[in-house]
Amino acid sequence: MWGGEVVYPHVDKNELALNFIIQPSCDKDVTQFWEPKEQYKDQNIYQVNIYPIEKLDLVDEIIVPHNSWVILNTSKLHSVENLEKTSQRVLFQVEVIEI
Repeated sequence: MWGGEVVYPHVDKNELALNFIIQPSCDKDVTQFWEPKEQYKDQNIYQVNIYPIEKLDLVDEIIVPHNSWVILNTSKLHSVENLEKTSQRVLFQVEVIEI
Protein backbone atom coordinates (compact mmCIF):
# COMPACT_ATOMS: atom_id res chain seq x y z
CA MET A 1 0.00 0.00 0.00
CA TRP A 2 1.30 3.40 -0.86
CA GLY A 3 0.30 7.04 -0.67
CA GLY A 4 -2.51 7.31 1.88
CA GLU A 5 -2.96 7.85 5.59
CA VAL A 6 -6.00 5.59 6.00
CA VAL A 7 -7.70 2.59 4.45
CA TYR A 8 -11.35 3.46 5.10
CA PRO A 9 -13.80 1.04 6.77
CA HIS A 10 -14.71 -1.84 4.48
CA VAL A 11 -15.20 -5.60 4.43
CA ASP A 12 -13.23 -8.10 2.35
CA LYS A 13 -14.74 -10.85 0.20
CA ASN A 14 -13.40 -13.69 2.36
CA GLU A 15 -14.16 -14.14 6.02
CA LEU A 16 -10.58 -14.60 7.23
CA ALA A 17 -7.20 -13.27 6.18
CA LEU A 18 -3.80 -14.40 7.36
CA ASN A 19 -1.46 -11.40 7.23
CA PHE A 20 2.28 -11.10 7.66
CA ILE A 21 3.47 -7.51 8.06
CA ILE A 22 6.83 -7.31 6.31
CA GLN A 23 7.24 -3.55 6.60
CA PRO A 24 4.74 -1.29 8.38
CA SER A 25 4.50 2.27 7.12
CA CYS A 26 5.33 3.33 10.69
CA ASP A 27 5.23 1.86 14.21
CA LYS A 28 1.67 3.11 14.76
CA ASP A 29 -0.27 1.42 11.92
CA VAL A 30 -3.49 0.37 13.63
CA THR A 31 -6.20 -1.95 12.36
CA GLN A 32 -9.58 -0.90 13.71
CA PHE A 33 -12.82 -2.87 13.79
CA TRP A 34 -16.20 -1.18 13.55
CA GLU A 35 -19.93 -1.78 13.92
CA PRO A 36 -22.71 0.38 12.52
CA LYS A 37 -24.23 2.81 15.01
CA GLU A 38 -27.65 1.80 16.31
CA GLN A 39 -29.61 3.85 13.75
CA TYR A 40 -27.70 2.17 10.87
CA LYS A 41 -27.70 -1.45 12.11
CA ASP A 42 -30.55 -2.45 9.78
CA GLN A 43 -28.58 -1.46 6.67
CA ASN A 44 -26.78 -4.16 4.72
CA ILE A 45 -23.00 -4.20 4.55
CA TYR A 46 -21.56 -4.88 1.12
CA GLN A 47 -17.99 -5.77 0.12
CA VAL A 48 -17.61 -3.06 -2.49
CA ASN A 49 -18.57 -0.16 -0.23
CA ILE A 50 -16.52 2.13 1.95
CA TYR A 51 -18.35 3.22 5.07
CA PRO A 52 -18.24 6.70 6.66
CA ILE A 53 -16.74 6.65 10.13
CA GLU A 54 -19.46 8.99 11.47
CA LYS A 55 -21.99 6.14 10.96
CA LEU A 56 -19.84 3.64 12.87
CA ASP A 57 -18.78 2.83 16.42
CA LEU A 58 -15.24 1.65 17.13
CA VAL A 59 -15.29 -1.86 18.60
CA ASP A 60 -11.63 -2.82 18.82
CA GLU A 61 -8.19 -1.98 17.48
CA ILE A 62 -4.84 -3.70 17.23
CA ILE A 63 -1.33 -2.80 16.21
CA VAL A 64 0.12 -5.79 14.42
CA PRO A 65 3.86 -6.07 15.06
CA HIS A 66 5.94 -6.43 11.93
CA ASN A 67 7.52 -9.80 11.17
CA SER A 68 4.58 -11.61 12.75
CA TRP A 69 1.49 -13.42 11.54
CA VAL A 70 -2.04 -12.40 12.46
CA ILE A 71 -5.38 -13.83 11.43
CA LEU A 72 -8.17 -11.29 11.02
CA ASN A 73 -11.89 -11.65 10.50
CA THR A 74 -12.05 -9.41 7.45
CA SER A 75 -15.78 -9.99 6.95
CA LYS A 76 -16.18 -7.50 9.81
CA LEU A 77 -15.94 -3.79 9.07
CA HIS A 78 -12.31 -2.77 9.48
CA SER A 79 -9.93 0.03 8.57
CA VAL A 80 -6.23 0.79 8.84
CA GLU A 81 -5.25 4.12 10.39
CA ASN A 82 -2.04 6.10 10.99
CA LEU A 83 -0.42 5.08 7.74
CA GLU A 84 2.62 7.17 6.91
CA LYS A 85 1.95 8.93 3.61
CA THR A 86 5.57 9.03 2.56
CA SER A 87 6.31 5.45 3.52
CA GLN A 88 5.44 2.11 1.97
CA ARG A 89 3.50 -0.57 3.86
CA VAL A 90 4.33 -4.09 2.70
CA LEU A 91 2.39 -7.14 3.77
CA PHE A 92 1.80 -10.68 2.63
CA GLN A 93 -1.86 -11.75 2.79
CA VAL A 94 -3.41 -15.17 2.43
CA GLU A 95 -7.17 -15.18 2.14
CA VAL A 96 -8.61 -18.13 4.00
CA ILE A 97 -11.55 -19.52 2.04
CA GLU A 98 -12.74 -22.15 4.50
CA ILE A 99 -11.61 -23.68 7.78
